[in-house]
Amino acid sequence: MYQAFRIHREIFDLNWNPLGRPETVHGITSLTAWQANPADLLAGNRGHWQVENREHYVRARVAEWIEEYNTTRRHSALGMLSPVQWELAQARGEAA
Repeated sequence: MYQAFRIHREIFDLNWNPLGRPETVHGITSLTAWQANPADLLAGNRGHWQVENREHYVRARVAEWIEEYNTTRRHSALGMLSPVQWELAQARGEAA
């Protein structure tokens, strides 16, 4: 381990309303201070979350398409939950 870091973050919606409570996370890296300064470490962390958020957006749009436009849903014929129904059940804490 060459560096340890702490990031304090607050998450907001598009109207700048806070979503949840602020959080502080800690991390370690094998990069030396010469290889990555604090700005580099922060940029790497932000890049990770941009990818994560983009993947969730795509997943939600695909599930939306399946739910709204795919009229021959095989999972419905088999008695299974649609992706949107499954996500809603998970959010409510129900076993799917």
